[in-house]
Amino acid sequence: MREGLYRDHYGFSDETIDGLQLGWADGHLFDHFRDELKVEQSLALKTGLFVVVQGGRIEDFFQQRLAFPYWKGGQVVYFIARSTEYTGDETWERSKYKKLLTHSERHRYVSETVRNDTFYNEDAARGAEELLITEGVTDCISAMQAGMPCISPVTTRFRKQDLPKLLQLTRWTKRVVVCNDAEASGAGKAGAVETAEALFAEGRDVRTAELPRPEGVEKIDVNEFLKANPPEQLREVFAGARRYIEHLIEAIPADTPKVDLEPLLEPVVAAIASRSPLEQDGYVDMLVGRLKVSRRVLGKLLRAHQKDESPKPKAAREQESRRDRAGGEAIKGEVFEDQDHYYVLNHEGDSVIISSFHIEPTERIRLEDGEVIVGDVTTDQGRVYRSVHFPPSAWHSKRSFLQTFPTADMQWTGWDDNVQGVLRILSRRQVPIRAGTRTLGYLDTKEGPRWVAQDVVLGPDGPVPNTEIVFL
Repeated sequence: MREGLYRDHYGFSDETIDGLQLGWADGHLFDHFRDELKVEQSLALKTGLFVVVQGGRIEDFFQQRLAFPYWKGGQVVYFIARSTEYTGDETWERSKYKKLLTHSERHRYVSETVRNDTFYNEDAARGAEELLITEGVTDCISAMQAGMPCISPVTTRFRKQDLPKLLQLTRWTKRVVVCNDAEASGAGKAGAVETAEALFAEGRDVRTAELPRPEGVEKIDVNEFLKANPPEQLREVFAGARRYIEHLIEAIPADTPKVDLEPLLEPVVAAIASRSPLEQDGYVDMLVGRLKVSRRVLGKLLRAHQKDESPKPKAAREQESRRDRAGGEAIKGEVFEDQDHYYVLNHEGDSVIISSFHIEPTERIRLEDGEVIVGDVTTDQGRVYRSVHFPPSAWHSKRSFLQTFPTADMQWTGWDDNVQGVLRILSRRQVPIRAGTRTLGYLDTKEGPRWVAQDVVLGPDGPVPNTEIVFL
């Protein structure tokens, strides 16, 4: 395992493997605890390393997986394990990564002190002038091996409840660079921008870096990039990382008609208005060059925003503060997301879980009657269901939403308004949008006439490769 997976596949050195105590879960850890270490069963279960299965039998939670410990202050505080070619094909093993069990209604035997509230390698943030945030645990390890201080949430985006901790860890950092996976779906980029937005709002100098993705390659991450290139090339990528406002500017299509620009410019103007006069001048130059809008018009928009953002009366600020502390919803039906569930906040500000699953959209298919959202569903049991379709009607009500669930593993206790809350979350993801049809046969498109079959789309010259059209 050391040579074939850690060294050859990921490019980790022996020093890295030994220093981080990267391991292999062979499925016999409970036997070792019981027979060799003489650990009591109840105490072993408290660790979250073992699970009670049907019939009361106890098994290792991680089996035939690579095991990555989370270190903090010189101690292991958590674990994550990655599947390999040797991992079983049972439904509960389909998830690429499994995180250590924590205390829950389903796993009451796990100690409440076992918590998923540590970022991978978070000690690296302390004292770092420049900090890298990347998506995966192996990406983070590769960056560390290359001498770059790095932390990871081990997912595309930080959970809302983790943002205060992230802000605390980065309070003395001069610059933060977020570099997620570069992939065709755009999920990594969307997560990087969300993280950058949260850091920017608190005054951090935050940049987003995008790895060069070779033509024909669906995805590349930091680990893969460093396996193929020296660390100096990754530093060059980071040197060209874009400031958060630069990303907002470049996200506006350069050919957008001026009459359609105002709503697209609102978040950009709001961000620019918070910067120093010299920075404002530089960003205005970028907007003028990209969108051909006059400095006079942009100046008016900036002044109007600054006027709207003038300090509120003390009574109004206190009322907003009380509402925030009480968990009042800014939007009716507002929902928050975690890695394997959705939740809402009650009037006391406490989290109330309303689902046993989480949806990560992979694409949107546009039909005449609306959009179908296609996504991967991860349940709180670690099971993953790929390419689940949610038609336009799914978002009409709780009942309609439930009717789209492909498995009993998906449970929902939210209300109709919360269904719309989930839709708001999914619609913010940047994913490919494709044209769809429910009709086999002739279809008139902007690229010309097409004949749609179940597995192929034909044009006048034969099969059309890489078509945007999909049959549902």
